[in-house]
Amino acid sequence: MRSNNNKKIANIFYVFLLIQPILDLLTSLMTRFAGLPLTIGMIVRGLFLFGMIIYLVFINKSVHKKKSLIYLAILCIFSILYIITKNGILSLGFLKTEVIYLFKYMYFPITALCLINVFDEIKLEKEKIFKICIIEALLYSILIIMPEITNTAFSSYLDDNKGTVGWFYAANEIGAIMVALFPFLYYLLFEREGIIKIALIFTIVILAMTLLGTKTSFLGMLITEIIYALYFIFNYKKNRAYGLKWSIIIIVISFGLIPNIPAVKNLQNAISESSHIKEEVKEDNEKENNKYASSSPSVQRIIKVALSGRDKFFYNTLEIYDNANIDDKLLGIGFVNRNEINNKRIEKLIEIDPLDVFFHYGIIGFIIYFSPLIYIVYRTLKSIFKNKFRLSFFKLTNIYVIGIITMISMMAGHVYSAPAVSIYVSFAMAMLDSALTKGELEITKERERKKITIFALHLGFGGVEKYLSSLCKMLEDKYEIEIISTYKVLDKPAFPFSDNIKITYLIDDKPNKEELKQAIRNKNIINIFKEGLKSVKILCLKRSRNIKAIRNTYSDYIITTRYFHSRLVGYYAYNNIIKIATEHNFHNNDKKYITKVIDSIRSFDYFVVVSNNLKEFYENKIGKTKCIYIPNVIDNLPDKRSKLNNKNIITIGRLSPEKGQKDLIDVFKMVNKELPKTKLFIVGDGPLKKELENYTKELKLTNKIIFTGFLGNKEKEKYILDSSIFILPSYTESFGLVLIEAMSYGLPCIAFDSSDGARELLKNNVGILVKDRDKEKMATEIIKELKNKNGSEYSDKGYKYCQRYLIDNVKEEWFNILK
Repeated sequence: MRSNNNKKIANIFYVFLLIQPILDLLTSLMTRFAGLPLTIGMIVRGLFLFGMIIYLVFINKSVHKKKSLIYLAILCIFSILYIITKNGILSLGFLKTEVIYLFKYMYFPITALCLINVFDEIKLEKEKIFKICIIEALLYSILIIMPEITNTAFSSYLDDNKGTVGWFYAANEIGAIMVALFPFLYYLLFEREGIIKIALIFTIVILAMTLLGTKTSFLGMLITEIIYALYFIFNYKKNRAYGLKWSIIIIVISFGLIPNIPAVKNLQNAISESSHIKEEVKEDNEKENNKYASSSPSVQRIIKVALSGRDKFFYNTLEIYDNANIDDKLLGIGFVNRNEINNKRIEKLIEIDPLDVFFHYGIIGFIIYFSPLIYIVYRTLKSIFKNKFRLSFFKLTNIYVIGIITMISMMAGHVYSAPAVSIYVSFAMAMLDSALTKGELEITKERERKKITIFALHLGFGGVEKYLSSLCKMLEDKYEIEIISTYKVLDKPAFPFSDNIKITYLIDDKPNKEELKQAIRNKNIINIFKEGLKSVKILCLKRSRNIKAIRNTYSDYIITTRYFHSRLVGYYAYNNIIKIATEHNFHNNDKKYITKVIDSIRSFDYFVVVSNNLKEFYENKIGKTKCIYIPNVIDNLPDKRSKLNNKNIITIGRLSPEKGQKDLIDVFKMVNKELPKTKLFIVGDGPLKKELENYTKELKLTNKIIFTGFLGNKEKEKYILDSSIFILPSYTESFGLVLIEAMSYGLPCIAFDSSDGARELLKNNVGILVKDRDKEKMATEIIKELKNKNGSEYSDKGYKYCQRYLIDNVKEEWFNILK
């Protein structure tokens, strides 16, 4: 239910972002032709802001919620103090003006804050947002070009400067928006989209940005083109040639348009007019007694051209600020002329956003306002230096959008004070925070071979651990492989790994679950306390060290073997890594377990299961994650086969309740009465070992049942060759690799049909399946096989059947995934 709600909320954000060009178009037409004080843009964006605040306060469950609410409370307290410290608070005109400016300016930090929480909890898809931004850039461009073609466009300027804003209103705001959207177009190069698509989209957008006539759009476009060309040269390896080729083509086209671009002509006019500035500067300074202005005409000329005359507004505002009282310096001089100010020039903004925020909202307001941005910048710089200036495409784009828009705010304004523009900075900040917090592929250095990182719980005894050994043998010739094991339960892995496999242990210890249980059974308070503290420590380290390891993994692929790791990888692994979860356990219709497995792999690319039954069960339950059946394997066929003449029975597996060894002991008791010379070899180790040994003593079968403990391959082979039949007594088994291993030695196999793996492997008369866990029937079948003087028909059948599970016959299925 919550997942469906999150999708609905995510769609609201996608739609809101997508309709921005329409809102700006309607706002422009309402302002130009209706002269209404309240536009559709203000209404929709206001409702969106209100909805986000409701979400943040009452619905949000993000890890950022507490800090966000504190910041929101500080912002509210500041806003109240800001208004009540100004005389004229009871004036409707005063309140109206100040509230409108509060809405315009505070829109940015509040939306940024809310979006950071949304990205953390709802998991908005950055790829979808990038595509939406490309669509928006096209919409804005079409609504600039079409009016120009139909001769219905509005001019960007009221004076003689050239440029068209299409059907929109403010050229500077639209220019800033286009600059914010332009970097997202490079996603087309990142994804190697078709030539026609790339050429068409870039041509339309570049044409629109050149028609605007603003320095902002023109210079922003050129800077973006150069930055991304450099990125494809020095940083990004994937599709480098393709991206670089198109980046150069785009730059050449843009520079080729320079002679005819309105913005260039406007800039030339501004430089030409600035040649007369010497006398103007002298006259202005004498007339206004401007003590702040530079006396150097050359300096003034540069400032006037760069700031388009905004230096005059800056000096005026600075003078007002200097003469203000301490309250106004701390909390801002405001936007309305008051008795304390007594200067009508206060109502004219500098149009340099950081300066406007500083003067009009004071020192305290400036610090509060920009603190989220400063925090993001700090985290970003830390990440950049940590990763030696190597950035992913997604992270670069968000950093660049924040940087270029902030630069525009310092040169032309109309960014942080314009919700229509600041919304893009808010989205970029939220995506960047998500990348820094949850992870995104940071280092894109090229390797000779692609790298796989496998997260394992331990490398001790068990089917999963045997599976990992075989998996590494399959893949190590083509891939660089690293195993990160949570626990170190043995001095060396129980199963063989070549020296090419890098193994890292996160905790040089093993879980103390059994020790804690024993202390509780013994009612030893000291040991309970001691083992309890150790258990808590291990559990904390288990989570924290895995998270750290995942965040520091820059591989091409991650493979997990348990849902514990899958859940953490889904949340913290870099998004550009291909994630593959493997499932080895049969679910036994345990709804709680099934839910945990499904929830843990929602963001994974592949879900590899070891049986067809598991595939049929999960494939329609896991959304976009692709479910693939790849069976377990045996490394090779043994050199020897059992001669089946010693009439002994063998079972291999972890000694635990679900493996059913106690039932096998009961079965063997019946067999032993009929065949007293027969022995049972129980190979393996586990928590049930002592209980099974004691049960064997009770039945007086100590000399007949041999517990070997865990054995290496050579020692295990001796017992297999000394046996004539293999028994799998498991209650559940997702695959049953031991059956395949037994078949490879020519042993006939018998199993209870309660095991899903046994049912799949022994069907078609490859072995014997005993229904309903009937022990007497099992004993009868064993006796029948052991008494068969002509040899078992299942020996040859099993030997031929097992060969389909050899490494060489299965590894291509893994290579198909890892292409």
